[in-house]
Amino acid sequence: MRAARGLTVTLALGMLAAAACEAPDPARDGFVLVDEEARAAGIAVEVAGELHDGVAPVTVPEGAPAALRGPDGIAPLVVEPGELIEVRGPDGEVVRSLAPRDAVAVRGDEAATRLMAEMMGAEVRRGPTGELVLEGPNAFVLAAVLGAQPGIQGFGAPAATRAATRDALDVGFLMEAPRQATIETPADAEGAAAFTPDPAALVGLYHHGEVGLLLDASGGYAVMRGGEVVVRGTFSVCPGGVDFAPDGGGPIARMRLTGETLVDSVGVEFDTHSMDQETER
Repeated sequence: MRAARGLTVTLALGMLAAAACEAPDPARDGFVLVDEEARAAGIAVEVAGELHDGVAPVTVPEGAPAALRGPDGIAPLVVEPGELIEVRGPDGEVVRSLAPRDAVAVRGDEAATRLMAEMMGAEVRRGPTGELVLEGPNAFVLAAVLGAQPGIQGFGAPAATRAATRDALDVGFLMEAPRQATIETPADAEGAAAFTPDPAALVGLYHHGEVGLLLDASGGYAVMRGGEVVVRGTFSVCPGGVDFAPDGGGPIARMRLTGETLVDSVGVEFDTHSMDQETER
């Protein structure tokens, strides 16, 4: 048994060495994980035309098209660099967070988990919810490279990682790290043209928690937190939403318009209040 285990570790290390030149990188790539219930319901992720229905994290290179396939059809999926999308449950609920690098939660028997930790050069600990977590350099990346091992039923972001990134997600990418996002427009040309919003109709104050987003009639915007302006720039409309160009340069942030709500690339919603309503307060 010990000899077989040693051979397994040796083979795994060989796989990692062979893949090192093209290993995933959370600074550049995004990731998708489909949990057991979603997989049992027939949901899988497609990246650049290739279908993935396994346990391991699926790497989505920057700019690569991705989609979820299931019994009800196919749904395009926008995956940003550095983002982890977890698809949960039979209905395929999408949960977004920042991709971890050096930790990965594992669902499986403890012996198999410890063997995988040995393959990675990682340590095993119990997370705050009792989950088994592998911690070590590039542990999450190595899970994507190694794939499913016998006795492993699933992977995920550690609960502590989700808690640590919640504040960044709550304020949206417009606040901390503007990123290019893709907006799906209606399939028919007439619908797409009608979907482009009127700039004048967008003027007002939008809120997400303590974060405010003010769009003015001159085409400027300001992001405010705690009553202080933290980002200024100009906005312009596009099919399906609004582009935000920060003063001083930098990536253009794009938000989707849904009714009277602006939604950023990680699903954070900014609800609108009219200028008159805000003045009355």
